[in-house]
Amino acid sequence: MKNTSQIDNIKELLPDLSEDALAEVRDFVSFLLDKEQKHNTFVNETLKVKQNSDTITFKSSKDSMETIRSWSK
Repeated sequence: MKNTSQIDNIKELLPDLSEDALAEVRDFVSFLLDKEQKHNTFVNETLKVKQNSDTITFKSSKDSMETIRSWSK
């Protein structure tokens, strides 16, 4: 849920900014949105993989490598 009071507060401040500052604000908000979208995509894909996981757990990296080598023979 969005915090409308914070959004309203930001809207009140924007008219006092210069054109250059507004461009910086726009670029920064775009950066934050992109970062949040990428994070949400990562989280959703990770949860999806966890739910449909066909994984094998090994005690050590040596055990995993030995298993991989045995499959390739």
